Amino acid sequence: RKKGGEREHISLSMSVILGPAGNSCPTSYTKLTTMPECRAGLRLVGHYGDSYQGQENDADWPSGCYYCDDVDWCSDGAWLNVATTGSSNGGAKPYCSLDFKPLAVGETLYVGDSDIDYWDESLDLITPSYNVGFGGYTCKDVRNEMSQISSALNPSTVVLVCGENDIGYGHSVTKTLTFFNEVVDHYIAGGSRVIYIGTKPEPATTDIHDKYNEYDTAIAARAATLASSANNLPPLIMIDSNAGFVAVGNGADLYADDGLHLSTAGYSLWGSWLKAAVEATGDDEKCYLWKSGVCVEGGGGGGSVGEGATDAPTNAPTNAPTNAPTPAATEAEKEEEAGDTIKIGNGGSAHSRVASGGLALLLM
Repeated sequence: RKKGGEREHISLSMSVILGPAGNSCPTSYTKLTTMPECRAGLRLVGHYGDSYQGQENDADWPSGCYYCDDVDWCSDGAWLNVATTGSSNGGAKPYCSLDFKPLAVGETLYVGDSDIDYWDESLDLITPSYNVGFGGYTCKDVRNEMSQISSALNPSTVVLVCGENDIGYGHSVTKTLTFFNEVVDHYIAGGSRVIYIGTKPEPATTDIHDKYNEYDTAIAARAATLASSANNLPPLIMIDSNAGFVAVGNGADLYADDGLHLSTAGYSLWGSWLKAAVEATGDDEKCYLWKSGVCVEGGGGGGSVGEGATDAPTNAPTNAPTNAPTPAATEAEKEEEAGDTIKIGNGGSAHSRVASGGLALLLM
């Protein structure tokens, strides 16, 4: 589900820059030295999250977070080198920060899959904010790094998109919900509110839309349950993306050419819906379910908390179970039970460096 091709890089902030080739940063700038800093920082210079290639410990390359673009023996993208000193190597350039900081109270973190990663306007919609989305991520991937990300960046609000890839890879709705709920519970326990943007009725995935709808139905019910026991604002908010797109005709113009990812028009709708939820005032601050920028449950525009708790999002099957018995594991899930697969390249625990002549070396 990774988007084919590379999108235009947009410079969003000068608090992080790409330094000159070498192993040091300009005066007053410091290196980014942790995975969360690297992931958030590379996005601030306009590099997408899925350009992150992983972590290494190699004295022959720049220490900290650095970037390769057509550099011999280095796959293009961002690398995190935990070597103590490191060395200059060809055209590899360090990411350099001018007073990089964790998020302050009230600030926002975007986490999730390619729909978060490729959202060019995300950091301008809500400021200050960081985006650590990664193309191809599942809810399990988000779960696996949530502790490291949350402790380092400390968000007050988390905008979360995940689940489509899990289902698309053949995982059951129940298994996907397990990982989703672990992510939500973790961030809520740390004091964050979570805004989940629901699945999309993508033209390329019509064969699994029923599973998308079952997934969203369960999440809407979970949001209602959490809201009913909250002392103040709902800890989990859902934006019903499916219903919103259907309401405007779900045209092909809302999607990229692959019929899978969002176009500028699609992201424009997401942006307006997210702003409505984030900037809600009065009774709508207690809203836990939004459609097309309007509160439909829990606030001034919808029912009271608890009303419609088991109602499905628009266009979802109303009889979708919210506590379904666990189905038989898929083959992919059986493999997961035996241990995580080591990925080569993006985000993995091993990586390859490719020489200009095409020779690949595997570095463990």
